[in-house]
Amino acid sequence: DNALGYLEDDMPRMVRTPWSEEEMPFEIAAELGTKKVIVEHSTVQNSKMTNVVGGSGYSNSGVGALVGLAMSYISETTHTSISHCASINNTFDNVQGHLGGLIGYLNHSAFNGSNTNKGKIKCLTDSHSEGNTMTNVKGWVGGLVGYIGNGAVDSCYSKNNSITSSSQTLGGFNGANYTPSTI
Repeated sequence: DNALGYLEDDMPRMVRTPWSEEEMPFEIAAELGTKKVIVEHSTVQNSKMTNVVGGSGYSNSGVGALVGLAMSYISETTHTSISHCASINNTFDNVQGHLGGLIGYLNHSAFNGSNTNKGKIKCLTDSHSEGNTMTNVKGWVGGLVGYIGNGAVDSCYSKNNSITSSSQTLGGFNGANYTPSTI
């Protein structure tokens, strides 16, 4: 009975949030809050993708059976975390861009040069890619991750993947590893 909606007296209900000193309409606060949770505190765990078929296109952001683009812009305490996940028997054909069996593009770009933990934040752990087929693909292509930047990958593996590519950045595990990433 006491719950309030987005309107108050037929006007947008104004609310205070931790990320603004001024009041804002409830709808805008809810949208901003949702985006902040997704970007700053994303966690994917215990997920498995099998028999996904994808292809025919270009992606500057990333293509992966589980996650296309995983980025963090914040700090070592609030970052994207992917753990205990798998990509099994998926097929990608005619894709150009950042392509990985599990994740296309994994980057923690907010960590500036003064951060001593740059490249050491564990963003992908205890996960694997297995039995995936990638044909006619170009770009940064990897069996597990297409591109890794400024993060750490720990206790992961990639096996029995088949990759047919004319790409110069191709790897059974990952296609491109940007310094100072740790694998």
